[in-house]
Amino acid sequence: MQNFRSSEQVEVAQLLRVSSSRTSAHQGAGARDRRSRRGTMTVVLASPPNCKVLIVDDVLTTGSTVARAHQALAGAGYDVRGAAVLAATQSPR
Repeated sequence: MQNFRSSEQVEVAQLLRVSSSRTSAHQGAGARDRRSRRGTMTVVLASPPNCKVLIVDDVLTTGSTVARAHQALAGAGYDVRGAAVLAATQSPR
């Protein structure tokens, strides 16, 4: 894990817009169904030079949202350094 230097500026910004046909697309759905309900993920801010990004998500279930966010941001030129998740669910096995 790489730390930020104290001289680096840290800003919080919403860089992605996710549009879904359903308001609560994942609520009550199984993992396979959630993966099939992918909304459109769009980068809304252009990447400034040397911009490092940490993806923050509220809940990790399958990891597909974080993976798609990484793909979209890296594709737009952001230097994605990792992800932080506030809560995770256990797989019902």
